[in-house]
Amino acid sequence: FRTADGEFEQWPSICGYVRDHQVVPIVGPDIAEHVFGSLQDLASELASQNDFPLSVHERFDLAKVAQFISIRASHRDARKQVREGLLRRLAETGKKLLGPVESDSDPARLLDHIVSRLLKDPNDPLCILADLDASVYVLGTANPVFETVLRGRGKAPIPIVRKWRDERETEQFHPDPDLDKPYLHYIFGDLREPTTWVLTEDDFFDYLIRTTRYRDLFPPVVGKALTCN
Repeated sequence: FRTADGEFEQWPSICGYVRDHQVVPIVGPDIAEHVFGSLQDLASELASQNDFPLSVHERFDLAKVAQFISIRASHRDARKQVREGLLRRLAETGKKLLGPVESDSDPARLLDHIVSRLLKDPNDPLCILADLDASVYVLGTANPVFETVLRGRGKAPIPIVRKWRDERETEQFHPDPDLDKPYLHYIFGDLREPTTWVLTEDDFFDYLIRTTRYRDLFPPVVGKALTCN
């Protein structure tokens, strides 16, 4: 897509769609790295704690490390260790930004305090995403930090989390999306609902099979936005 002078010629078209709010941001799992740290670092930390036996480069793959923990202990323990690791990193960020007093509050309140600081920085990636005024977001992360940022921007986001392990799960009706009430599709689950979390290697394979077999697991309101925008 580059022109002879090396420029990306699609920028005018892309920017036009963004200005018209005809865009569906697909948010990667490390967009909140400045809040929770990177998932690669978390994987390496958990690999060391659990004597992960595979090669060095695989120690940075959270799905592989979580798979090992689930086999050695249990799936529940894998989710617990990852969640606790994220909360430790959240507390560390709280100490850097807010000091030791505020960082001792419960995780939900601490996240609110941290986000209130992030909202003051117009160059923060989460704030830039929130200011795109999209009506549908697809989130590849399981943490609720972007949802909190949107609320801080005066919006009322509506999370969509599918219970993909339950074959009886059926599609719920969702009205047309609204810029002030954007849909947030947690495509790999929400850590606040542990059974929805796509975490281990087995989870990813099972999730792929289920979503291929059962169309109801992918919300039509999201699919329509992806194909029409």
